[in-house]
Amino acid sequence: MASSPISHFYSFQVSDAPTMALAVPDGSIDIIFNCNRDNPTARVCGSTLLANKIELQQGQRYFGVRFMPGVMPDFLDLAAAELFGHEIGFDDAVPGMRKIFEQIVMNNDFRQQTDLFMQMFGSRLNRSSASLLLQIIDIILRCHGAIRIEQLEQKTLYTARYIQRIFHDNLGMSPKFFCCMVRFQYALFQMNHGTLVNFASMAQELGYADQSHFSREFKQFSTLTPKNYLSYIQTIRYQQRIQYL
Repeated sequence: MASSPISHFYSFQVSDAPTMALAVPDGSIDIIFNCNRDNPTARVCGSTLLANKIELQQGQRYFGVRFMPGVMPDFLDLAAAELFGHEIGFDDAVPGMRKIFEQIVMNNDFRQQTDLFMQMFGSRLNRSSASLLLQIIDIILRCHGAIRIEQLEQKTLYTARYIQRIFHDNLGMSPKFFCCMVRFQYALFQMNHGTLVNFASMAQELGYADQSHFSREFKQFSTLTPKNYLSYIQTIRYQQRIQYL
């Protein structure tokens, strides 16, 4: 969704076998609805610190909303620091919204679910943040995370201490960690979309000291080396399983 605080909406059906999903750090907040008619649930998920396994209920359909990196939705009754690295129940994070929760989980139509969500929360998607924070996030995203704090100082004319403070106050994390997540996600994007991958060139482009540094950080965030991850997505035919609406 161009120029929107929302990255995208998504939906998926879990197989009838016990299933685990792997959440990896991305600097984004997700709201995930389990559309089980007998026992529906929803949770607000902050970005993880490291790769984290998530259990999914077998045979159930899920509907989700992913926000852009760095966006803190205004309708959440939480501070950013409370959410980073945590999951919080929808009822606790968004008090008084039981009716819209029920409308979303009881609807099987993806487009109607997105419409319901936007009708209720569309005017409160992004918490009012300092313009400097948004400026810095834009710089980091444009550089795919390959930027140092000293360069951010030069581009914004603000001190590293001040930049650190607005990141901790608004996102609950340091700008350095945010940059690491962004460049990791860019590497994932390149691999997921079938771009010809040369790991040495990618390491250099993203500002890693060398290919070994790239591999270590990638494995820290995903539990797999870049080579193993690339083999995995080729095996499961990642792109062929995605339907864009």
